[in-house]
Formats: sequence, C-alpha cells, structure tokens
Amino acid sequence: MLKFTTEQDEIFYFVKNDTGHGIIDAVAGAGKNNYYHGMCKIY
Repeated sequence: MLKFTTEQDEIFYFVKNDTGHGIIDAVAGAGKNNYYHGMCKIY
C-alpha cells in the first residue's frame, strides 16, 4: 500500500471534499505523477 505524506493527505481531502480550484506547487522529481496515479486508484 502506498504511504502518503501529511501534505498529500491534505490534497486528497481537498479533492474529495472541497470545491473550486487548487494548485500543487512541487519541484521536478517530487513524484507528482505517481501521486496522481495513486489518488486515482483510491478514488
């Protein structure tokens, strides 16, 4: 099972429960694509 950071968990909460737009600011190689794929598998 994937382990996510506190910050990633906050993004999950936003996507699932809030409305509007969000911005994820992360450097190259931070694992954004892996994170998005993990989020899609969960939801």
